[in-house]
Amino acid sequence: MTFIKGSGFFKNLEIKSSRYKVDITANEKYKILVNTAYFPRWSIYVDGKKARVAGTDKGLFTFSVEKGKHSAEIVFEDTYIRQLAALLFFLSFLIIFVLFVKSLFVKIKR
Repeated sequence: MTFIKGSGFFKNLEIKSSRYKVDITANEKYKILVNTAYFPRWSIYVDGKKARVAGTDKGLFTFSVEKGKHSAEIVFEDTYIRQLAALLFFLSFLIIFVLFVKSLFVKIKR
């Protein structure tokens, strides 16, 4: 993350693949560039309230913060298709496991 406009500093920056957490102290209103490729399911919460995400021409995204101390959390939320795929994977795994266990009991009875 970098500053585009304004002045301030970051503190306690925590970066994971689908979540960023940072404490921000802004001396004035400023804009922050997140150096991550933008996808529609990225959400930004500043002080627990959803903030507006703006894309850039390079495929990254930005958000603005007012003057003062703030806590920001940038989260990649699952899409419905990814949730459905995870559910189908789990159900398929469960069915295969049940069929495997059932086949073991049939072999033991013989």
